[in-house]
Formats: sequence, structure tokens, C-alpha cells
Amino acid sequence: MDSKTKDQIIKKYFDTLLKAKKVAPKVFVIKILVYFKNHHEWVSGELNAYI
Repeated sequence: MDSKTKDQIIKKYFDTLLKAKKVAPKVFVIKILVYFKNHHEWVSGELNAYI
């Protein structure tokens, strides 16, 4: 997977995380974002801030 695709996935899932109202979608999104936390330094920081 190329870097541009990863960036698009990360952006989409952060948007979903902020808009989701139920817990289950948020948990799913967090699991996906944890997978990408090493792609950019800021991903890990944003996840920590959200949690």
C-alpha cells in the first residue's frame, strides 16, 4: 500500500471517529488507526489525545 493511500485511510477514519455517535464504530476505527500509528508521528499523538 502506498503512502498516499495510507494518508487517505487515516484521514477518513479520523473523520469517522469524530462523527461516530455509537461506541462500536469508534472501537473499530481506533483499532484501524492503531495499525497506522507508525505511519506518521502525529497519528499516535492524536489517538492518545482522543482516548
